[in-house]
Parts: sequence; C-alpha cells; structure tokens
Amino acid sequence: MDKNLFDISENIDIALHNGKPIVGLETTIISHGMPYPENVRTALEVEKIIKDNGCEPMTIGIVNGKIKCGLTNDEIEMFASSNEITKCTQRDISSSINTKMNSALTVGACLFVLQKLGIDVLVTGGIGGVSRNASKDFDISADLVALSEHEKIVVCSGMKAFMGIKETLEFLETHSVFVCVYNSDTLPLFYSRSSKIKSENIIHSSSEIIDIFKVNKQLNLGKSILLCNPIEEEHSIDFNYLEQIIKQSISSSEEKGIFGKDLTPYILSEISSNTGGKTLLSNIELIKSNAKLGAEISLNLNSN
Repeated sequence: MDKNLFDISENIDIALHNGKPIVGLETTIISHGMPYPENVRTALEVEKIIKDNGCEPMTIGIVNGKIKCGLTNDEIEMFASSNEITKCTQRDISSSINTKMNSALTVGACLFVLQKLGIDVLVTGGIGGVSRNASKDFDISADLVALSEHEKIVVCSGMKAFMGIKETLEFLETHSVFVCVYNSDTLPLFYSRSSKIKSENIIHSSSEIIDIFKVNKQLNLGKSILLCNPIEEEHSIDFNYLEQIIKQSISSSEEKGIFGKDLTPYILSEISSNTGGKTLLSNIELIKSNAKLGAEISLNLNSN
C-alpha cells in the first residue's frame, strides 16, 4: 500500500495482519448527515458497537491529503465539528489527495477503499439514489454506480427517503445489483420501517447473506449486495407523514437553487427541523442497528 496515498491506523494494520474481521464506515454521515455534537457521539457509539461484536471498526476519510483508514477519536471530532470538511465521491479522491484536503468519503468512495484493502463489509445509514426530478436534473448518486463496480456487502436502511425510490430500484436492477431486505416483506425507507414497495428478496439471517455473497465471489460477478435493514419499530416514522415534509423540503431546495453535493445535507437538515428532531433520533438509531448487523455479518464471514 502506497504510504504517500494511504495512512493505515495501527489497529487496522494489526487487524489486517491477524485476519480479524473489519467493518468499514463512511464519514459523510458524520460531517454532512448529523449536527454537532450528536454526530461525534454517534460515530463513537457505532465504533463501540462494532468492537463489542467482535470486529474492528474502520472509519474512513481523507486527512491532510491521505486516505486514512481508521480515524482516531480526535480526527472523528474534527470531521464532526469542522465546517471545512469537503464531501468526496470516488471521482474526487485524487483531487482531494493532491490538494491535501480533509474530506469525508461517501459510500461509493468507501467501496473503492474497501476494494483496495480486501475488506468486504460496509455499514451506512442510507445510500444515495436517483433524484425524484431525474428526468429534469439527471441527478443520480455515484453510490449506485459504485455498488455495480465493487463486490461488497453494504448494510443500510434503504435509500434516503427523499430519493426516487422506484427509479433507484430500477437503476440498481439495470446494473445487476442484488437488493434484499432483512426480515421484512417491504422495502425500508430510511426513517420508515416499511413502505408500499414489496421486497423481491427477503433475507432471514446473516448466514444467508454470506452464502449469497460467497457465490457472488465464486462467479466473480463484481457487484455489491445491498442489504436493507429496517429501522426498529419504536424509532420508525410514518412515511405518509414524512412524505409531506419531504415534498416541502424538496420544493424549498428548488426555490433556493440548491443542488449537487449540497442537496442531501440541506434536505436532511430541513426534514429534521420540520419534524422537531424526530428524524435525527431515527438516523442515530438506524445506523447503530446497522452497525450491529454489519459486525455480525463480518464476523461470520470471517469464520467461514
């Protein structure tokens, strides 16, 4: 691994050397997805959950122009509190390194890093998707393309609820990405446990997803598996109630001319504000639940 490009923490280096299971964690949820100080507390809690379940957490970001695999607590604090952290997709990695930036990595960018290190499991809250106005703005998250290019297991709670859900599913199907739901017959929509969209593929255990992933690798399909883990019922928000707020937030973003990388943080903030912080609590709980499931999968995958 080129030390001019990568900075591997001691814990991750030891885990890689000893064959300890590692769970990757993206950083845009810290820098752009939650307010301070909830973001730093959540990031540290998520790491602890992964450790308590027998795995090594690897929070990934670009620090001073190097891809840091395994952020320190101080670095997580910086990502959580600084207003100067840029959002980095796979497209932006080279530029961020060249300009010595501090950058938070998206799901897609993290999948690229995991591919380089040979790590199979990534945990996030919700992935990006196809914009509801894609026919006009052609806004399609680079996360979706990355899922079709890297062979990993991505544990999430579905697409972010303000995306075009059916359009996103169509895109993933076209690009041969296997989408499945954990113990539910409908697709979870981030803050909402269930939706009107039926799940074509229901997974009942971590061993089942591991078996599918193994066949993926044997066939060298080169595609990720997207495992959607529904938020627990007690933290779920009714989608019909949420949909009205989402529409208001999207309308507001259009009026203000907000688009591209700035759109998701803006809408997340608007939704949280207009629900009295309910979505923030849901976001915190769903990422913790996903971390536990991701660690279980990584641990069992490593022992097989």
